[in-house]
Amino acid sequence: MATIRAIGRETVHQICSGQVILDLATAVKELLENSVDAGADSIEIKLKDYGRTCIEVTDNGKGVEENDYESLTLKHHTSKLQNFSDLLSVETFGFRGEALSSLCSLCSLSITTRCKSAKIAHKLVYNNNGGIMKKSCVARQLGTTVVLKDLFCTLPVRHKEFVKNIKREFSKLINLLNAYCLIYTNVRISCINETSKGNRSVILITSGKGSILDNISALFGSKQHSTLLEFKQIPPSPEVCGKYFVNHDKAIEFFNQCKVSGYISSCAMSLGRNASDRQYYSINKRPCVIPKIMKVVNEVFHMFNRYQYPFVQLDISTKSDEVDVNVTPDKRKIFIQQEKYILAIIRTSLLELFNGKDHAIGVTKAISNNANILAHTVEKNISIDEAIDDIKSKPYDFQLVKSEPYEKIQNCRKINVKRPFLHTSTNYETDLIPLLSSNKRLKQDQNSNKNYEESHKHFQADSIPTYAENREVKDKIPPKEPSFKKFHTAIDDPADKSTKIQCHLRYSFAVMCNNMKAKFIHLSRSSDESRKKLHPVFKAKISSDQNKKAEAELVKYFNKSSFENMEIIGQFNMGFIIGKHRNDLFIIDQHAADEKYNFEELQSSTILLGQPLIIPQLLELTAGEQLIVIENAEIFQKNGFVFNIASNNDTQDTMYLTKVPMSRNWTFGASDVSELIFMLTDTPHTNCRPSRVRQMFASRACRKSIMVGTALTENQMKDVVSHMAKMNQPWNCPHGRPTMRHLTDLSMLVKPGNS
Repeated sequence: MATIRAIGRETVHQICSGQVILDLATAVKELLENSVDAGADSIEIKLKDYGRTCIEVTDNGKGVEENDYESLTLKHHTSKLQNFSDLLSVETFGFRGEALSSLCSLCSLSITTRCKSAKIAHKLVYNNNGGIMKKSCVARQLGTTVVLKDLFCTLPVRHKEFVKNIKREFSKLINLLNAYCLIYTNVRISCINETSKGNRSVILITSGKGSILDNISALFGSKQHSTLLEFKQIPPSPEVCGKYFVNHDKAIEFFNQCKVSGYISSCAMSLGRNASDRQYYSINKRPCVIPKIMKVVNEVFHMFNRYQYPFVQLDISTKSDEVDVNVTPDKRKIFIQQEKYILAIIRTSLLELFNGKDHAIGVTKAISNNANILAHTVEKNISIDEAIDDIKSKPYDFQLVKSEPYEKIQNCRKINVKRPFLHTSTNYETDLIPLLSSNKRLKQDQNSNKNYEESHKHFQADSIPTYAENREVKDKIPPKEPSFKKFHTAIDDPADKSTKIQCHLRYSFAVMCNNMKAKFIHLSRSSDESRKKLHPVFKAKISSDQNKKAEAELVKYFNKSSFENMEIIGQFNMGFIIGKHRNDLFIIDQHAADEKYNFEELQSSTILLGQPLIIPQLLELTAGEQLIVIENAEIFQKNGFVFNIASNNDTQDTMYLTKVPMSRNWTFGASDVSELIFMLTDTPHTNCRPSRVRQMFASRACRKSIMVGTALTENQMKDVVSHMAKMNQPWNCPHGRPTMRHLTDLSMLVKPGNS
């Protein structure tokens, strides 16, 4: 064994530095916080090539005394702490003396500074160990400028990743800067980027003399400002205190020692955001990440508006000795001693805030009454899916209703449908109105359906699980005697009824249940090896509350290539394909499977044409959002969006929307652009589509797909199944219905020992 020996100081310094400075945002954050600690009221951040080649932070703070030049960049040298107990009362950002030392180790660092007592400024160039390499006299006003060149150049792997993902690093930096701009209204903060070609653009800027609302307008536009409500702190209620298992009297006592202030989006429909990308929290004016508080805010907001996320700016002021900021190197994670009291205060305050408002909830009048939907299908001779898509494509009529939590809103949630082959959508834009799968054959007059209805009396009477409006499967008592079912097998010519093959199969739930019980008893007495071979892997029942479990099982145990080896048994109820793979029997929804195939074809190949706007529309985008649009221009163009950028040297560039996609009665706009921007933030250069474009494709795919009630030949059924092997996600249709479900393991249908 090698002898255990101490790691060299230089090696330790380099190892630890990589843990303190994690990315571009952390590097700039440390310099920004040093400037705030120095009492600066103006901080300018300059980036070259989005921070890849150079970062420069200039402030007008107190500067650095000349006798501190040597210790300024040494490890664990600070003026903020004398001993460990000082951590309990620390009120500044920096206190461990790690930031500048770590930056020296990771890049080329130089500092130009002048304090009040000095007549002239000095420029200091440091080496990687934090020692002064060069010192010279220069002219500058009171304050400090720190310049970083080639960040992470001493760590080859990280530097390569840093350069590769520089645009994503830049977006994270802007989001972090926004948090400091919102809370420090008395500091003028600006960020400027200069490209390698010399193009200079102002990314963000605040006045330094306004309020939080003024800074919100400066960063995100007046539109965001107009949607906000002021957070008003009220004492926690006994009910909420009980939810968090805290004493109500002690919670009231803490309430008087704590102050929560800020702004949050109104919970009215369309006033929130499609993502939680603008949520900023701080404790004692220190921006941080507080997962539990974030969860409570979003949870309460979703009680009133389930489909959006709020803009949030909240600052919590409490005693410094009740907060531990020395948790992670970047100080973004914080421990709070009385966190449950704060959760109770925030929850009670938000419930009171949202309950005290009347909110406009977008409800299409035609959709608000299920009878109108059915009338729409008869009037236009279309399916229910098509009727709802037709209604939803029209502009919303807004009705003013009293604000209530989402769970209490009742707009005719259910449509009672007794036919067993109808499905509903469980994953659609709204679940206030259930969406039923299309079936044009159901619109035939009553006389033509008499025989069909009669044939299903026995089907329902013998307690076969039925698909009702919510696809719930209710267990019923099996019949005493075996019953017989009609089962349609593959036919050569669906138009020629004389060639249809019908056969009677002996099938009984009672017999099956008895055989399965006997099989499980046999398995319990078998060896582990034989049990592993015989035990079924598919356990999810055909029930709406087990959709995710069923999909997870299919993905885990059923490869897409397995569809090519699936044996076609026949067609059931002219709506489902019965297939067999090894010992497992599956049922495939022919309409849902074909619909998903057509949907993915439209999704991948369709290029939407842009319609020029007579007057270009001004988009209120942040610099980071503008960058995403520029970097993913081909994705936006494929979706029919075209932009124009007006450069301005003094302020942030402005972006205009000049073309929007139009397709028949579907129109799109700025809200779809915002949604695309969010989708491309984490996955740039991917073929994304806004949700309304996906909705349009889903509607068209539905109309052109095989309908329930259509008899299929064996070759047609094979085509449907083979297409599923080519899909990216063959497990659900665009509206969320499962395309297939596991019926049974055929080995479970016979008694042990019988073939």
